[in-house]
Amino acid sequence: NELYNIEKSLRQSEVLPEAVASIRKEFSEPIYRCLKELLEKTKSEVLPKSDLGKAVAYTLKIWQKLGVYLSDGNISIDNNKTENAIRPLALGRKNFLFFGGPRGASAAMAWYSLIYSAVANKLDVIAYLSFVLKKLPLCRKKEDYLKLLPHLVDRNAIAPGNGKN
Repeated sequence: NELYNIEKSLRQSEVLPEAVASIRKEFSEPIYRCLKELLEKTKSEVLPKSDLGKAVAYTLKIWQKLGVYLSDGNISIDNNKTENAIRPLALGRKNFLFFGGPRGASAAMAWYSLIYSAVANKLDVIAYLSFVLKKLPLCRKKEDYLKLLPHLVDRNAIAPGNGKN
């Protein structure tokens, strides 16, 4: 909890990644070292084949990898953000069987990619898709299509209710 409280404080303060690493070194690293000591002590006190023994052994086995975030302010303490982003795709996996074959699956993949790119670029997805669907038939050359990509689109043109789309 202490490590996550430090991370929460860093997020709320909107600290730049360069500073995050030095703050983690000062405040998180000592806690991280204590946690390792606790795990090593626990390992010697529990049965190796018990659930706790297996969990402790696994954690110690990957300990160095877990600590990579301490030295790089761009790396998150966990992968929760990524897990949450892909959860809808994982939950919809059975539905993907009904896309009608490879062409349908490819089309769905393109739409999912477009939708999640719009979300990543902080666009109003409904307004963006409405804009794209209206402009798509008017595209004639590659540059016309590129202008519709979420990271290149004119944000003012897709604002809901502006009458331009």
